Amino acid sequence: MMSRAHVRTRRDAVLSVFSILFLDARAHVQGCDASVLLDRVNGRRSERDAIPNRSLRGFGAVDKIKARLEKTCPETVSCADILALAARDSLVLVGGPSYPVLTGRRDSARSFHDDVSVPSPNATHAMTLDSFARRGFTERETVALLGAHSIGKVQCRFFRDRLYNFAGTGEPDDSLDADMVGEMRAVCGGAGNAPMEMGYYRQGREVGFGAHYYAKLLAGRGILRSDQQLTAGSTVRWVRVYASGVRGEEAFREDFAHAMVKLSALAPLTGSAGQVRITCSKRVE
Repeated sequence: MMSRAHVRTRRDAVLSVFSILFLDARAHVQGCDASVLLDRVNGRRSERDAIPNRSLRGFGAVDKIKARLEKTCPETVSCADILALAARDSLVLVGGPSYPVLTGRRDSARSFHDDVSVPSPNATHAMTLDSFARRGFTERETVALLGAHSIGKVQCRFFRDRLYNFAGTGEPDDSLDADMVGEMRAVCGGAGNAPMEMGYYRQGREVGFGAHYYAKLLAGRGILRSDQQLTAGSTVRWVRVYASGVRGEEAFREDFAHAMVKLSALAPLTGSAGQVRITCSKRVE
């Protein structure tokens, strides 16, 4: 039997792979082309150096998958396909829905550090909607995709400003539930940098993927300001739909699966475009 620490380590690796795909496809660069996996080339900064991507983990897990595939089926399976497939399987392992993933993507030969654009942790709902709309996502799809924040961890630096002196008020963000402020301060008080669980329950409790995220937003318990902002405008209607019990959970899982199919198919390189890397962190010269 695996120890609790072993299970937690495995879960963190699983969530890390999912996060890489989520950022690679939605960072408004070129789409799902594994460009986020590339190291620096000739000293030029890579996407991994961009501020939104510096907290990403799990690159080693992708490298291990690629190494095993190269032994069995060399120069055939792209790193972009590995990301798309591993993200889907990672989601299933933490209780999320399965969905079809088409293959045949090729890898980018370039990294696009200066083009990385991810909505700020303090983005308003309008800013978040605009960011996703530029990639072709509707309001409903955007709210569903952000349900990915029901799993994983987030570093304190992304929300610490909400806890003590939000927007220069000298007070916490008033959209936060008072008990939630206390829980967040307990994790991130002072110079504390322990990441906080995105499960929207007390620290240490294992919570899988699900619509509990939306119920917590309605209770003012959104860790990121951008998440809580989903209750501040027209997006609140979808938050309420997904938070409405069993039927809401079913609707969320179905909508999330459809949106992930769309996300993983954004602007793929196919045919003679791009390349199939031998090592995911290095382009083929």
